[in-house]
Amino acid sequence: MFSNSSYFDSVTAKWDDNPKRVEMARAIVNAIKEKVHLSSKMDMLDYGCGTGLFSVLFSSQVGHITGADSSAGMIRTLQKKIIKGKINNLEVMELDLEHIPAPPSRYHLVVSGMAMHHIKDVRTVIKAFYELLLPGGHL
Repeated sequence: MFSNSSYFDSVTAKWDDNPKRVEMARAIVNAIKEKVHLSSKMDMLDYGCGTGLFSVLFSSQVGHITGADSSAGMIRTLQKKIIKGKINNLEVMELDLEHIPAPPSRYHLVVSGMAMHHIKDVRTVIKAFYELLLPGGHL
């Protein structure tokens, strides 16, 4: 997904310390909540999830979330959050839709916040997002 996953691996420990980043995540999540009717029956993909700023905020609003990122360090940080917060409906996976096909799972909602500007082949990733959507799903 990202041209330099090692960079993200190296900054993950302090990623959430940036209040502007946390504030932006909250604002984006709130904007999505205004446009999409969320329910406990929804499955969601958070692509480029990083440390899970979006995933954690959505976790009480949907049934199941898959947080996907190409940075193993970011994934490890999110796994620690899941354990610490006892979040039972959030799983993580390493995923790079720019270079590997979409997995077989399908989702009611696919989100990607603060990640797409790192992707070189946006067309391929957007196409994969549509493949990952269930009929009537939201991107």
